[in-house]
Amino acid sequence: QNGRVYALDGNSYYARPGPRLLEGTGIMATCIHNLEDDELADLAPQSGFIQILPVMLSGHTTISKAGAILKTSPPIRSCYLQPHSKCCLFVAWDGVITLVFSGFPDSLVAAKERLAVFLPDLATEQFGSKWPKTTLGAVADDAGDFTLQELSRLREVCSQYSESISASEHLLLVKALSCVDYECRGLEQLMDRIDVDLASSHPNTIPPPSEEMARVDGVVEEWDDLEAY
Repeated sequence: QNGRVYALDGNSYYARPGPRLLEGTGIMATCIHNLEDDELADLAPQSGFIQILPVMLSGHTTISKAGAILKTSPPIRSCYLQPHSKCCLFVAWDGVITLVFSGFPDSLVAAKERLAVFLPDLATEQFGSKWPKTTLGAVADDAGDFTLQELSRLREVCSQYSESISASEHLLLVKALSCVDYECRGLEQLMDRIDVDLASSHPNTIPPPSEEMARVDGVVEEWDDLEAY
């Protein structure tokens, strides 16, 4: 009646004796006593439980379901994106100049995992969206491919300013997520949008998981062999 129904990760936190039973107890305490995330942040991992709401299971639109999934308990914490330390300015595929970050933090990984579990009909995530970046500019559609000389000069410029950006140690605070539905793959005609504010009292400052950082490292290392790239 009150919507206090939770799904818990039994395999990870309850199925066998071990140190994770302590975290499992923290998860149960959070659900039973309706505690805020900050009160048991260390003992109730976000990946271990989620509140189940009717909108997540009913015939609502995909966008409304996605918004509800991201808003449910435990709240997803705000976090920081850190520019990649070696090569934060990078010419990605199709001549797109990007600001590259070191990897997705735990908070954003958890958000993606929620959507994957509760929206199984979503298309498989493409590799290009698995490493965090912001588009800064792109060549015109009719410009043609870069010559090796042009790409080499672009890399020099990007490398020069990457050093300045990395030295500043500036972080980008992520305070909200947006669920967006576009009319076509060109991402130009917006149909629907739901913004989700993230829990902001204690932003997540933990570095991204090693596998997230390794994925980004693998992308920027392709630039080491410019001719092959």
